[in-house]
Amino acid sequence: MKSKNDVTNRLREIRKAKGLTQRDVAEKAGMSVSYYTEIELQKKQLNQRRLEDLAKALEVSSSEILFIPGHDEGRMAVMSAYDQLDEQSRQALLNMAQTLVAATRTKA
Repeated sequence: MKSKNDVTNRLREIRKAKGLTQRDVAEKAGMSVSYYTEIELQKKQLNQRRLEDLAKALEVSSSEILFIPGHDEGRMAVMSAYDQLDEQSRQALLNMAQTLVAATRTKA
């Protein structure tokens, strides 16, 4: 996962690449323009709910905001797949991952 600075830079990068203004994104995300501007300026904390609102407004997955394209491709692929699952499937995936981690630790 990227630092706070990287995340806000990525938000700005995605917004500009889509030709959107801060007002456009704020309105689509259901927040005030000043609040969104403060997120980009790192004056407001970006929590999970706001991240999801912004991802939806920008028409990207939250993982696209959190990871730099071309880096951490494996993690990004897993996060992208995870974002598409329903809650029951997400829990099953988490259980499988925990089982794999435990098995790996046992071998080490």
